[in-house]
Amino acid sequence: LNAEVWGIENVRSIARAAKKVLDKVLSADVEIAVEKLPDSYFDTIIFADVLEHLVDPYTVLNNIKSKLKPTGELIASIPNIRHWSVIKELLEGKWDYQNAGILDRTHLRFFTKKSIMEMFQNSGFTVRAVQATTIQGSAIPEKLVKYMNEAGINVSTLLEESKHYQYLVKAVP
Repeated sequence: LNAEVWGIENVRSIARAAKKVLDKVLSADVEIAVEKLPDSYFDTIIFADVLEHLVDPYTVLNNIKSKLKPTGELIASIPNIRHWSVIKELLEGKWDYQNAGILDRTHLRFFTKKSIMEMFQNSGFTVRAVQATTIQGSAIPEKLVKYMNEAGINVSTLLEESKHYQYLVKAVP
């Protein structure tokens, strides 16, 4: 693709392996590595399932803006805590961390579509596009949404958003 590709990886063994296939790899936590990146350098920065692992993703997003070229963009994939699989378990009194997925035991932050949008906007980004990945056969019962609505709970976006396993966001400063 005639592209220069950098990576940030805090697991040293994975960083060593990445150095064999990427142009440059910083072996550090993202929060620290962002400060070492050159200003106005990158066309695209990708946070592929990263932000939910950070102590302070808001500051990282705020700091990463200066690393993008004026026409640069940021792409992020972020799990949706409002997915029906999580809601169902929570309604049944369960919150069990897992080795992967939305409730990955290494996640420090959890996001809904609304909180994702607010995080980007509050960090000085304009969201240009949002797409969602879904899992077939995973939908909240419409009857449940109806009952919650009748109980006075604002569920106007729940039926649609509970289908979304993960959000893919494209944003610009």
